Amino acid sequence: MNLKLQAAFGLRREESIKFRPSLTDRGDHIVLQSSWTKGVRGRTAPITMPEQRAALDEAKKLAGAGSLIPADKSYIQQQRVYDGQCKRAGLSHMHGLRHRYAQTRYEALTGWVSPKAGGP
Repeated sequence: MNLKLQAAFGLRREESIKFRPSLTDRGDHIVLQSSWTKGVRGRTAPITMPEQRAALDEAKKLAGAGSLIPADKSYIQQQRVYDGQCKRAGLSHMHGLRHRYAQTRYEALTGWVSPKAGGP
């Protein structure tokens, strides 16, 4: 679920682990609390694609009114679970999901492929 949220909204690992879907969902956008974010700067992200809504609804179903961290685990314990599952699946550099989101968002806003992806 964390990887789906990272891909859908460009979240960082910590943000996806601490994510509380029912608290975050505002209908047409999500609100990330400052305590979840780098530099303690809360932010919003628009919901512009059906895939984002589907990921958010799936996360809400999984977490209920709570966070994506199981009740019997701390953040650090859940981070280790996340890292271990990614490693076992042969996944690395998951921050690339954030890069892909940013490039897709750039193209949606400007109509151009991002410079990093070969655009002007």
